[in-house]
Amino acid sequence: MKRILCIIGCMILLACTAAGCADNSNVPQNTGSSGITAAVSETANSNDSITGTSEPSASDAPTESTEPTGTENLNNGSSIDVQNGNVTQTASGYAKGETVETTDNYRTYYEVFVGSYCDSDQDGMGDFDGLTSKLDYIADMGFDGIWLMPIHESPSYHKYDVTDYYTIDPDYGTMQDFEEFMAACEERNIKVILDLVINHTSTQNEWFKSAVVSLAIEPCDQDVCPYAELCREHNPYCSYYNFTSEKPLNSITSYYSTGNGWYYEGDFWDQMPDLNLDNEAVRAEFEAVVDFWLAKGVGGFRLDAALHYFYGSPQKNIEVLQWITDYVKQNNKDNYLVAEVWTSSSDYMQYYESGIDSIFNFAFATESGRIVKTMTYQSEAYSGAAFGEAVIRYYNQMQEVNPEAIDAVFISNHDTSRAAGLFRGKSDLYKMGEALSLFMNGSVFVYYGEDIGMRGSGIDENKRGPMYWSDTDMTGMTNGPVGMEDIENTNPPLDVQQTDESSINSYMKLAIRIRNENPEIARGVPSLVEGIEDTDLCLMTKTYNGSTILLAMNMSKLETKTIDLSEWNVPREELKAYLVVDEDQVSMESGILVLPPCSIAVIR
Repeated sequence: MKRILCIIGCMILLACTAAGCADNSNVPQNTGSSGITAAVSETANSNDSITGTSEPSASDAPTESTEPTGTENLNNGSSIDVQNGNVTQTASGYAKGETVETTDNYRTYYEVFVGSYCDSDQDGMGDFDGLTSKLDYIADMGFDGIWLMPIHESPSYHKYDVTDYYTIDPDYGTMQDFEEFMAACEERNIKVILDLVINHTSTQNEWFKSAVVSLAIEPCDQDVCPYAELCREHNPYCSYYNFTSEKPLNSITSYYSTGNGWYYEGDFWDQMPDLNLDNEAVRAEFEAVVDFWLAKGVGGFRLDAALHYFYGSPQKNIEVLQWITDYVKQNNKDNYLVAEVWTSSSDYMQYYESGIDSIFNFAFATESGRIVKTMTYQSEAYSGAAFGEAVIRYYNQMQEVNPEAIDAVFISNHDTSRAAGLFRGKSDLYKMGEALSLFMNGSVFVYYGEDIGMRGSGIDENKRGPMYWSDTDMTGMTNGPVGMEDIENTNPPLDVQQTDESSINSYMKLAIRIRNENPEIARGVPSLVEGIEDTDLCLMTKTYNGSTILLAMNMSKLETKTIDLSEWNVPREELKAYLVVDEDQVSMESGILVLPPCSIAVIR
């Protein structure tokens, strides 16, 4: 049925093109602000109108007709897929330039849940051999970083409750498999960071199991403990966790019984006892863990649950981040650290005082963040102009706390509804939203499956489903987590999208290429172009190492915008690259820039 609908959509598109229904040459030009005109696209679907009050819903499934048809008419009706030297033009846009190999920490990361990514041995479980076999795809997409969700031995599918920090979980393979994966990443200049969980362990961790046994043994009051398992006075692991003989009343965190008269703090779950990070012995344990994995070639760490180290005590949390940052960077300042502090930006911005490289930018992420609302709301508060103002405001706030800070931008991750469900099932809004993310400053994190518009919401298992490689070739396909509900991926699998130059995957590949070819995008000091009255538009310069580019973004879902760049002191010599979501093209001649709906241009 999916293929039949796609064929019908292609026939309708070809008929429309032949009839001239995509031609805007006779559309009345409505004068906007000085130097800007707007043309309403006659091909716009009335269903694309977006109200300004309703929240985006993860259950809004896209219809088949919202998907690209695969053949777009460009330049006098000819289908173009030109790769001439360093110039590429496709239905998704245009790029001209050379990718500069990344040597700093401004990277484009691919977040991978190994167990759901690629299965090498047909047991239904993703593994390191499978992931290694897909590194050419990952590198070809332009990703130069991989964030691995927890890989250590754990009793849970998600592995955020670690039993042994020095192991590879047998589900994922062996240490040799990991080392071969790391060597293959190094060959491709892919920096690997590991999820490091220092807030808690598993109840099956030997530290915790030993402590619980000893808690039941009264102090011996001797210099040398006579008990084989040690009494609670002599067992150092008893101080690794937050144990108490009486359950605290009115605590802001949860406590659970050990079963022998004691209680332990477990802010997330009774199987995840919280560690006492005030204990120098605990810190020494993690310093050894860090040394072990850095010696394996890992380039840094993602720090899980930093808000919860000492919940309700941000200054203590900041001190923990400062300790781990200083330690990880003491021998190599290029080791990279990014922390998850899941709260409002007004609360987490202060965590940059720790000196950490990055903190995940939740202000622009998820269904409540600036990117999704910009693309799904129709109000001045979430206009293109408002988006630009928010970008500058966030950047300045971050720089005020730590001028060396690197933003960590994302739309979705393993804890949130997948991005495809947040843009009302419309691939044009989804594409533009991804581009807004990729064209922000700092490092950008793309969750696996986001590169093809996979869906997943509800229980956590649904958000960590199998990478959708193919409908016809099951090689590498995983089963996904036990308990995952049935999920319909309304966008095609990767092997289909790779043959379609207007697919989500092709669009994102071009977007990442443009980001990599223009280092100003990630690293440049941003500045808004002032005096633009059309709030659909966001024009922003970025300056890096004496080079300035102009990012011109049309957030309108319906209108083509014509801009006379001579009205402003901005770059206007060369149209370096652009992204579009339909068959229309960006053009620039004598400083007159034409931006179709949901398009972005990079100008030098």
